Amino acid sequence: MMSERDIIRRICSNLQMGDGVIVGAGLDDCAVIEYGDGYLTLTTDMLHRKTDFPGIMTGFEIGWSVVASSLSDLAGMGSVPVAVVVSAGIPPETDVHFIDGIAQGMNECAREFSASVVGGDVDRHDELTLVGCALGRNDRDKLVTRAGASPGDLLCVTGHLGTAAAAMSVVQTGNMDENWSAVKDALLRPVPRVREGIALAGSGAVTSMTDISDGLAASAHDIAAASDVRIIIREGDIPLLKQVLELAPDSERRRMIVLHYGGDFELLFTTKPDMMGEVRSMVNMTVIGKVVTGSGVLLETAQGKEETLPRKGYSHFGDVGFM
Repeated sequence: MMSERDIIRRICSNLQMGDGVIVGAGLDDCAVIEYGDGYLTLTTDMLHRKTDFPGIMTGFEIGWSVVASSLSDLAGMGSVPVAVVVSAGIPPETDVHFIDGIAQGMNECAREFSASVVGGDVDRHDELTLVGCALGRNDRDKLVTRAGASPGDLLCVTGHLGTAAAAMSVVQTGNMDENWSAVKDALLRPVPRVREGIALAGSGAVTSMTDISDGLAASAHDIAAASDVRIIIREGDIPLLKQVLELAPDSERRRMIVLHYGGDFELLFTTKPDMMGEVRSMVNMTVIGKVVTGSGVLLETAQGKEETLPRKGYSHFGDVGFM
């Protein structure tokens, strides 16, 4: 079976980009199109009940998440959200109040980031399926892509990692103890780092950036490939909540959760060392590695060994499922 990336590459190989397309299909978090004095950014995400929405999620949380997923892609390029369109495949037995909840969640998430849900489509489907499409804008000097990292740059991440996957493990075990309250929002009501992305893009300090929802390893590989560099991640510097450490005490399982499972709506970015003070003043972030010459991604373990880090991340077609 082809991987998700293989399918995307195959589809994109049959597409031709017209005039005004700055970033085409399959190359970054969003497509980028010239528009007036600036750029438009466009992205889309398809989410399903069985693979993307845990059974405990309410309609409101599902609606919030489908909009948050698309806005997170905009955040990865420092885009200002403008509008969201959502298409829905709805099973005929779906309760009308559940549908109300989805609409209310979509609206609240969009309005939280000064965007609007402006339309979409609805049809009948065997499984609840939602497709979110988001439109953003950038000034020409405030667009950050995955291509731009250079040897000597520092690798940074916002927030904490492994939180959504740890929450999913709680859902699967049903052991919703005191740790659950600290991690549940990352799974049920994730916050796209829109404000952080806009601030970082406007700072002039960031050389590359991407949304990290498909996992740290996959996202690091995306930047390394687009920028033609090697990335080294220091495992011991990856920021984790203490609850994640308690929920995943086994080091190998924790490594899988943090590096490969994804679900965290954080930003991975590179910056020049002499601009770290400015970056730290703008966002909650942690330096977790560096950029060097070469290709691929290495993991520097807690024991100081360097290992090749495979490009495994969340995928509907293999690699790593969400848990």
